[in-house]
Amino acid sequence: MFANTAALIVARRGLAQSRAGFEALVSDAILQVVNQYWSAVQARGNLDVSRESLKLAETSYNRDKRALELGALGPLDIYRSQSEMAARHVQVIQSEYAVTQAEDVLRLTIGLNQDSQLRDLPLELTEKPEPSGELINANEEELLAKALSGRRELEAATAAVDIDGTNIRYAHNLLHPDLNLTGFYQSNGLGGKQYDLTTGQLISPGGLGSSFGQLFGFGYPGYGGTLTLNWHIKNRAAQANLGTALVARTRDLYNARQTQEAITREVSDAVHQLEEAKLAMDAGKASMDLAQKSLAADQRKYELGAETNFFVLDSQASVAESQLVLLQTQINYQLARVALSHATRRARLVSCPDRRTNEVGGKTRR
Repeated sequence: MFANTAALIVARRGLAQSRAGFEALVSDAILQVVNQYWSAVQARGNLDVSRESLKLAETSYNRDKRALELGALGPLDIYRSQSEMAARHVQVIQSEYAVTQAEDVLRLTIGLNQDSQLRDLPLELTEKPEPSGELINANEEELLAKALSGRRELEAATAAVDIDGTNIRYAHNLLHPDLNLTGFYQSNGLGGKQYDLTTGQLISPGGLGSSFGQLFGFGYPGYGGTLTLNWHIKNRAAQANLGTALVARTRDLYNARQTQEAITREVSDAVHQLEEAKLAMDAGKASMDLAQKSLAADQRKYELGAETNFFVLDSQASVAESQLVLLQTQINYQLARVALSHATRRARLVSCPDRRTNEVGGKTRR
């Protein structure tokens, strides 16, 4: 019986393995799109910072130019403002190209480049890098348990091991003696007229009706049976199949173990990345606040004549740098959140970024 159903069992488990593998590929594709989305958001944020920095440099240059015209500034002191303004203009150009490149990559991934009417439409990136609501607190043990129970890659690896088990059992079956028992029972209907072979006289009239009557009345039954024993001596083919199945199971067990270790490492890395991003984001906010206060102080000193424009321009560059660092930490937090969602296969966190969770692996807060 098992020899007849083995192929069906393998096919069903193969279907489950293929479905799990397909869902894992879909999850990876979603992760790729989300990461490219945040890359585009970061590129736009960098462009905004570069433009704001350029405006500050232009303001300083216009002020120095006015001071030069009034004789309050030396002719050689204007070059600092001009140089800084030109350098920041280059940064704006580079940031604009980076935005175009990031958006083109996103369009290519989601297929917008396939339609000429959609190719040139602007992308509306509604999600902001600043996290809203409370930050996520990750419980590594709970997340790992959920990942090991919900990751489709591990399910596909387990299905492969189950298929190997079925193949091994089937190969063992082929090495055993094969005993087949068959039997049959039948009923016959004898049609036609019967004549005496000596005299030639009609003995019994017959026809289609009498034939069916004999058939369903079991007037002329027949039965029989066959018992067949096949004993394979040194079945090399079956032994080779068994060896192949055993090797395949060892390989798939190793792959399943590797998959489990990779999932464990991915969850651990995602948790650490999330904690690091939260700490870095707090430090980035403090750094930007201090840079803005330093700029305001240098600007006031310059207006009072206590400092030169060099310190003002340097403080402006520090503010722009701190804004870029804060933006990077915010993007890193969003990426860490997505990586944690991908590691545990919590599809709600990946597909619906407007929902926030107070504690991953615990109660969801909306």
